[in-house]
Amino acid sequence: MAKLRRDTHDSTWTLPQFKPLRIVASGTLFLTYTLSIPAHPAPSSVVRAHSVEKRRGGSANTLLSLLAQFPSVEAVLVAPLSGNEDGEMIIRDLNNEGVITRYCKIWKDISVPSAWVLHSTNDNSRTVVNHNPLPDITHEEFVSILGPLLAPENYPQIPSSCTPNTASNIPPSPPYTSNSSIPRPSQPGPRPTPFLFNPNSPAPFDWLHFEGRSVKTTLSNITGIDGLARERKWRSHCVFSVDVGRKCKQGVEAV
Repeated sequence: MAKLRRDTHDSTWTLPQFKPLRIVASGTLFLTYTLSIPAHPAPSSVVRAHSVEKRRGGSANTLLSLLAQFPSVEAVLVAPLSGNEDGEMIIRDLNNEGVITRYCKIWKDISVPSAWVLHSTNDNSRTVVNHNPLPDITHEEFVSILGPLLAPENYPQIPSSCTPNTASNIPPSPPYTSNSSIPRPSQPGPRPTPFLFNPNSPAPFDWLHFEGRSVKTTLSNITGIDGLARERKWRSHCVFSVDVGRKCKQGVEAV
């Protein structure tokens, strides 16, 4: 009996269609200092901390740093950032992690927001003290910053002869760095071009996430982008999400 031989033509296979995930997250970035202490100090007392831990906080940038590890993800942060020495270091760290910061608003000579956490090992309770000198991004600033992504005339033009696989090979524009010639949103000059183009979706992004720090501003941002998306027929191609934080926050039900 002749030995069966597998036809080489039948054994060929193709790579799955490339489907990038483009996520835009808006929020505030903190430097969090956690002090582990035996118990919460009484007034006018002195206590020695067992350890001090410093880390970057804020749900939006934490989410983006995690997702940016995947090669098919384009992670964009919209946030007010400090332009001092600590702020420039944070921007470099975010860029090295693959998070695009060119849509952030940079404030020179203003310090990075900080959070001090007193962690009592006695009862495992935490007391948090926040300090945020940076102004939040207003609704008008949010719409202006996202202008390059929301304006159809700024979308990358893909030739009709390109297939989805060839279109997906278009390299994304480089992330913002402190020495980049690309102007910051708060500076005059041409806007940066949008990031990775998804030939499978008419939407400028696939996921829009808000921290929901200010209920009024978050609601205005959501309703504004939602109305624009419905008008231009791409609302069903993207997801909106909100981190409401404390449920007792006034007006959070509207979001």
